[in-house]
Amino acid sequence: MSTTETSTDYETITVSPLNGACGAEVAGVDLTGEVAPQTVAEIIKALDVHSVVRFRGQELSPPAQERFAARFGELAVYPFAEPTAESQHVFPIIKTAEQTENFGGAWHSDSAYLDTPPSYTMLYGVKTPEVGGHTLFTSQRLVTADMTSGFLDELTGMRVVYRAGNVPRYDRVDRDGMHHQSNPEVAERDVDHPLVRVHPNTGERFLFLSRLHTRRFKGMTEEESRPLLDQLFSMQIRAEYASWMDWEDGQLTIWDNRIVLHYALNNYQNELRHMHRTTVLGEVPLAG
Repeated sequence: MSTTETSTDYETITVSPLNGACGAEVAGVDLTGEVAPQTVAEIIKALDVHSVVRFRGQELSPPAQERFAARFGELAVYPFAEPTAESQHVFPIIKTAEQTENFGGAWHSDSAYLDTPPSYTMLYGVKTPEVGGHTLFTSQRLVTADMTSGFLDELTGMRVVYRAGNVPRYDRVDRDGMHHQSNPEVAERDVDHPLVRVHPNTGERFLFLSRLHTRRFKGMTEEESRPLLDQLFSMQIRAEYASWMDWEDGQLTIWDNRIVLHYALNNYQNELRHMHRTTVLGEVPLAG
């Protein structure tokens, strides 16, 4: 599938590119109702091109968010926080006005430590700050495109070992408005994925590396892995590959969790930020 688009690609939605390296706004669809199969297919097409899309002016209860998300595939259950009472597949991300630290404040791909990391993440703004609270994105499509073919070929075949235990967990302590919970079975388990993946929709090769959960390359020690990992991490987050998403109440943003990294900016204090997140289970990563 091509990652370009024309005005004839969409019949049921309107797609308008936003800023920077990735991102678009989708209009013309009410996500609370029955979303037609053609519309879902066109949203996926927009994601294949823009990697991140937003829908404004939506009124999504947790069950409505779950119903819409399920149109994209099997839904995941996040193992380290309690979900909402209305849906086991929607969990709240909350930073209260009293808190100083936020959730997701580092470059990462969601749940890279799973055997099948999420294909899509859907984040809905229940209550967003008046100023700040942006999410940054960096396009791994652009990172990979700027690599020489020789360097990419050298990376192909390497595998990266992930572990969720790299991230601090709290056992049912409501530290930031969220009910965190420990899950040692998941947290301490090593999982490895190819460093260079093939996108199942577009067929393109791309770099897949999530710093927050990375331990080492398979077959190497952490010390041996560090120089190349640091080089790749630095390449991933160069400014020219980055974009951002601002937020408002009632906005749903979807991103292709395989091909972008994201970073929740903690650029707001003394304000509540209340979001609802759902993830769609992806495929076993296919090596490039």
